[in-house]
Amino acid sequence: MKESAGGRGRRVVGEGAMVVSNRVSPDLDEEIIDGLLDEGVVGLVDYGIGPSLDSDLLDKSNGPGRGSLNSLKKFSRVGGYLVAHKDGLERVAVGRARPGSLRFEKVEMSDGSEKVLKCVQLDAYGEIGSDEFDEVRRIASREGLSRHTFADLDREEEIEEVVAAVTKLERDGRLTYR
Repeated sequence: MKESAGGRGRRVVGEGAMVVSNRVSPDLDEEIIDGLLDEGVVGLVDYGIGPSLDSDLLDKSNGPGRGSLNSLKKFSRVGGYLVAHKDGLERVAVGRARPGSLRFEKVEMSDGSEKVLKCVQLDAYGEIGSDEFDEVRRIASREGLSRHTFADLDREEEIEEVVAAVTKLERDGRLTYR
């Protein structure tokens, strides 16, 4: 992937950057999901292993979870573009993150328990409307049906659609910058 000039004249992603789809954790309270999405925080995975990204701590039978953690770890290290969504596609956001975007977020659940979420802080992000970017919404819809929480996109057309959506929102002045 070529380097791309981001908002405010900064280089954002370079060779080796990823393009991923993220289904925001379905077992979090709506208010938590919405609050974090409002801040451009995505990749909300827990898996009960606290502030660790060690996929070896997960049961060997949890292949999707192990893959999701490994993808999150790589994305936070190399940066890239992302489409994030909640189940039901009430909110679909696109954005990009620089390398080093990992964040751990401690949240209290409605039952009083705590989780340590593994997250990525997007540097630039925005929501897409229900009547635009149909291909990006299809990508989100397909991913939302799987149990994967954070997954690489590997089809060139999908990658181009996500990058184009972020670029269009930027040109339209619809991205929020952190």
